[in-house]
Amino acid sequence: MAASERRHRALVEAGAAALWRAEPDGYILESRGWELLTGQGGEELRGRGWLRALHPDDVEPTVAEWRQAMAERRPVSVEYRVRARDGQWLWHQARGVPILDDGGRIKEWFGVIANIHDRKGVEAALAASEARMRALVDTAPDAIVVMDVRGIVQSFNQGAEHIFGHAAVEVVGQNISMLMPAPDAERHDSYLAHYLRTGERRVLGAVTKLEGLRQDGSLIPLEASIGEWQDAAGARFFTGVLRDITERRAAEEKQNLLAREVDHRAKNALAVVQSMLRLTPANDPRSFAAAVEARVAALARAHSLLAQEGWLAADLRTVAERELAAHSRQYEQEEAIILSGPPCRLSSTAVQPMAMVLHELATNAVKHGALSAPGGKVQLAWRLDTCAGLLCLQWAESGGPPVAQPTRRGFGSRVIEATIRSQLGGTLAWHWERTGLICDISIPLAKASATAPLAAA
Repeated sequence: MAASERRHRALVEAGAAALWRAEPDGYILESRGWELLTGQGGEELRGRGWLRALHPDDVEPTVAEWRQAMAERRPVSVEYRVRARDGQWLWHQARGVPILDDGGRIKEWFGVIANIHDRKGVEAALAASEARMRALVDTAPDAIVVMDVRGIVQSFNQGAEHIFGHAAVEVVGQNISMLMPAPDAERHDSYLAHYLRTGERRVLGAVTKLEGLRQDGSLIPLEASIGEWQDAAGARFFTGVLRDITERRAAEEKQNLLAREVDHRAKNALAVVQSMLRLTPANDPRSFAAAVEARVAALARAHSLLAQEGWLAADLRTVAERELAAHSRQYEQEEAIILSGPPCRLSSTAVQPMAMVLHELATNAVKHGALSAPGGKVQLAWRLDTCAGLLCLQWAESGGPPVAQPTRRGFGSRVIEATIRSQLGGTLAWHWERTGLICDISIPLAKASATAPLAAA
């Protein structure tokens, strides 16, 4: 008896909350420490009475596990919540072993009950943390890939499935090099072996740019951040966070293209201004200043329109409306300038030259042509001749003073001809009709249209 007491005391000191003994059918005979834990006395806990101290949700699973252990004549282990004397529900684990006779039949049960409430709290917190982490990993738009020291993929999240086009089951268990293009795929294993041998890093701990290989064989630009960690057993793993930067790279390329375009346009504008300063007649300082100012204003309007359109293209009608608006109300008459033609998106390289041509034509009409007198009109019409690959425009004046072919070419006509022929690669023809000037212009769509195949600027 004294030895038994010593055994019981040692078990309690080792962390047991209670000791128990039961008959072969699981009928509880006694439990030392149970009354101290729950307040149930010896008679109250006997038989099935101890189950009344368990949380209602835990009674059925506990009984089922107990019956299964009895049927298989094996040790029993079950976790449940116990209502303590102070009313709290505390997690405990009951373990018991069957004592068998020579025939293998159960003679009695002997077991111990341990308080595992703190452990369950830690497990619950860990499970919640893992659930939050799993939710974060599963919903992250980036690819999150874990591999071991052999380069074998251990996990592959939904973001990785979306980016690479592979299902997780196709990648987990395979070498990560399957996600890399040549020659990176061939080099990866040797790089990993070199790092494990020497500790020399190339990409670990840093953000680096690389290319990945989609399931369909296409390449994808990635930004990668790779870290190393160890599990509880000391095994080493690597986690890579890979971000698809296709859109960012396209935006950067577009920004660089626009910057080059703006630089190109600005240089062209400065070159045009220099030409105007050199060629505009300067015998009358006031007229010289007004002419230069008007032409610079035309350049500015074209520049502003291109900026609004992202330096890519501009509508021909809008360009014409902006350049001709100042002249259409010369005598406060409606529709002094009439525009007609289908939608036409001018390429960025054609907007500025077209604006200058229209400005010079309108300026000439105001000084010498249809817009120099009340009732005069200008019709600007255009059409797209897709068969010939041409944008055809006609500037036709009427209702103004009689005109005759000039004996010399002025600065405006030289600007128009140089712009059409040299900058836009087109042709033009002047018709000095008595009813008014007609100017026919043809420009290759490859030069003029934003939707035509690009031609050299």
